[in-house]
Amino acid sequence: MKVKIDVDMTPMEARELLGLPDVRPLQELWLSRMNGKMEEHLEQLTPEGMVQAWIKAASGNAEWMTELMKLPGFMARASKDD
Repeated sequence: MKVKIDVDMTPMEARELLGLPDVRPLQELWLSRMNGKMEEHLEQLTPEGMVQAWIKAASGNAEWMTELMKLPGFMARASKDD
């Protein structure tokens, strides 16, 4: 024996029927905070802001590589054949 029941209801009605909490206020709060953070950092997405960020990162990487090369035995370890 097969029984088939079709229920036509909105997601809100289904949540109420199943006793699930209404999370819309929490979602709206989260979305408003995320929008605020995105607007704060919007100037970093301009071409000038992106180039400045890349320059800062590149200069830090160059300094790190220079310090790495100064380590004793670095070149000897790098040239070893395993």
